[in-house]
Amino acid sequence: MKFLLVFLGGGVGAGFRFLITTLMPAVEVKHVFLFPIGTLIVNIVASFVIGIIVGLDILIPVSLETKLLLGTGFCGGLSTFSTFAIENFYMISERNYVLFFINVFLNNFLTLFFAILGYFLGKYLGVINE
Repeated sequence: MKFLLVFLGGGVGAGFRFLITTLMPAVEVKHVFLFPIGTLIVNIVASFVIGIIVGLDILIPVSLETKLLLGTGFCGGLSTFSTFAIENFYMISERNYVLFFINVFLNNFLTLFFAILGYFLGKYLGVINE
């Protein structure tokens, strides 16, 4: 049942991400990619929704099913950035500033590094298969 809740929420979240990023594509000028506004919007919305869930849970206990459906599922499908944001919030609220900065740096640096690495690996594999 838990898996089904995450699965359903994730599907809806991913569907919304597709719609939003399709309706709000990256801003381009003369075929030059400038800024991914749709991605920014889904990251903000998912972070806001997961923040509401966590904040509400402090005052009014939120059921595990709701957390799985909306937090893990919907927000995870919409954007894993929401999990990153709330985990960083926890570190800041617990005054774990060193871990916070390490987490922000590693997530940003390593994901960018591996995206670039994957890009060049894919490009290399494409050349080999020609």
